[in-house]
Amino acid sequence: MDSGEARLKALGYKQELKRDFTLVSNAAISFSIISTLLGITGSLPVAYNNGGAPTAVWGWILACSMTMTVALSMVEIVSSLPSSGWFNLLGQVAITAGIDFTLANQIACMWALSNGTILSPQQLLAVYAVVLVIHGLVNSFSTRILAYMSTFSAGWHFVGGIVVTILLPCVAPTHQSASFVFTDFQGVGTTTSGVGNNAYIFFLGMLMAQFTLTGYDACGHMNEETVSADKTAALGIVLAVGCSSIAGLLYVLALMFSVQDPGNLLTGNANGYVGGQIYFDAFNARFGSGIGGIIALGVPTVAAFCCGAMSVASNSRQATTAQDLTCTQTPLWAMVTLAFILALPLLYSTVAFSAVISISTVGLYISYGIPILMRLINHKDFEPGPFNLGKFGPIMHPTLPGVRLVNDLRRGTQPITKHDQLEWAAVPASGHTPHAPGMRQTQCDQHTLEDIPHAALPDVETSALTSSKKKRYGAARYTRPTAAVH
Repeated sequence: MDSGEARLKALGYKQELKRDFTLVSNAAISFSIISTLLGITGSLPVAYNNGGAPTAVWGWILACSMTMTVALSMVEIVSSLPSSGWFNLLGQVAITAGIDFTLANQIACMWALSNGTILSPQQLLAVYAVVLVIHGLVNSFSTRILAYMSTFSAGWHFVGGIVVTILLPCVAPTHQSASFVFTDFQGVGTTTSGVGNNAYIFFLGMLMAQFTLTGYDACGHMNEETVSADKTAALGIVLAVGCSSIAGLLYVLALMFSVQDPGNLLTGNANGYVGGQIYFDAFNARFGSGIGGIIALGVPTVAAFCCGAMSVASNSRQATTAQDLTCTQTPLWAMVTLAFILALPLLYSTVAFSAVISISTVGLYISYGIPILMRLINHKDFEPGPFNLGKFGPIMHPTLPGVRLVNDLRRGTQPITKHDQLEWAAVPASGHTPHAPGMRQTQCDQHTLEDIPHAALPDVETSALTSSKKKRYGAARYTRPTAAVH
């Protein structure tokens, strides 16, 4: 019997899904959702508008170190409870919205660079809707096809990332100085944020890195479809975060050193899409035409498409888990619809993109934090799986509040004088916050002990139960454990 399935059986679970994901395909889905090519290329204006190149570089390094500690804490739980994941509706929907909205922006950027036509908000929303529908259709395929696609996506991210990271500095005829990249911080008086504190400006710019470094929990969502999930999914998270951190830093450095005219990044023909402007300017300066830059932008665009497809896959399975549906009743299109609704403020606000990625970042790190907090509170009853932090656990776990603090600092950045300055992230995120911790480590068709009549309880081998659980519930009445907080 597969070790992940055996652990589920010991916990009182019934295996529901077919295990088609290996270590490579499991890690690939998180690596694809993190997608440094998408996240950095698409949200680079957030960092550049709040401190310039140093915020992009040092913010990435700081965010990576904090993210790895959160990921290692999460890995303990995934290894111990290899079921299908935890739930945070708003964060999961928002990350899908953020990814596909970034892809729509990237398509709009390529269109503007090619013919000078800037899409209206209505046209951009239409592109976004088409992207969502395509990703919904892709996820209507079988699990085996999705596993193949996740492996292809990881390969594209890996090879494509190497190509553009080397290509950009080689094509660019001139390069920025080390001081521009590492120390020339654009602080108070040089940004459009209206913030009067340099540290706060830096934290705002860190949103680029934090938005990119989310979604690695997807390895846990695919647990019941992964071979030896108690080991494989845990290692998948570590691999996804570690490889993305290194690849992302190299990509950020390649972009920043390849800038041709810093003054053109926000005012050029890419309409403020900083990543696209860097590609275009580098090729234009070398060859007298930016068409090569538009073609090169196809690499992060394909990566963005794969990233969105993997996000919808993870998202829809998480919604299934939350609703206690059978796994054939995945509410795929409901999640696609919710992601579309979340982007509707685009029609009224110029800061809608920042709001969407803010919601996803805040919401997801709330969902990451609650299981870790429960792990700390109930440490005496926690049964570690094959992967555990041992004596380093007490050092790793408390780092999460620092990540959450950075997330909270970016809300309410300036006085509101008109509707397009409204911090839209605070509206749904604040309203959802009491419910966001309402997640549970669960699996399809699951109930609490109190929900199920005594006669309906599964027949679980008492040898699989620990003495503490026998004492607490009684061996004959022990059923599937649920960590629920409402």
